[in-house]
Amino acid sequence: STVGRWMYVPFIPEVSFEMADVCLGTLATMRNTSTMGGSDFMIYKWNYNDPNSTEDTSEIKNGFWDYSVDGTFDVTLEVRNQSYPKFVYSVTKPIVITPTPDADFTIVNACEGQDIQFNDATTSSSSDPITYNWNFGDGSAASTMQNPTHQYATPKADGYQVSMTATQNGCAETVTKTAYQFATPVANFTSTGACNLEEIEFTNATTIAIGKTGYTWD
Repeated sequence: STVGRWMYVPFIPEVSFEMADVCLGTLATMRNTSTMGGSDFMIYKWNYNDPNSTEDTSEIKNGFWDYSVDGTFDVTLEVRNQSYPKFVYSVTKPIVITPTPDADFTIVNACEGQDIQFNDATTSSSSDPITYNWNFGDGSAASTMQNPTHQYATPKADGYQVSMTATQNGCAETVTKTAYQFATPVANFTSTGACNLEEIEFTNATTIAIGKTGYTWD
């Protein structure tokens, strides 16, 4: 006697994906290039291995993740044949998240005719060198110094927008703050009366282009 059985051999997914290293703060994207013969669909699961997250997985075709810290992490893509999901096929690749410097600076504003001091306060988890690019907001040439000084030709009531870009290992961050070149007052006064025992009146004639002034009489 003879007995026969059908045995189905499902298509096996060929798992693969492409991605590039990114800077911290930049969304990491993964392009799924997996293939499988036949007409069945594939189902996917990504594991991004972010050490500060318990929800760092997704079940979309093309993955993406915004990492919370810099470092090297394993990204795993699992693929199943939808008709036979028991069998899991996966591939793992490392992604490098390069630290981005936390750009910051302080400003020591100055009076008209004096230099304004800009002090770098950038921090980074990496010890690699940082380069700087300063835009002083008045059309003058940029500076690449770490702690530059600058003097504006004329004061402005709303100040000048100063941008500093800090770059480290190809990763950059820009911060913008307002610098003020304070107008210098022109002190002046007139007086009436010149005789002994006569009250003399002093009239303040001080002027200032922008802002207000305080006064001290001697």
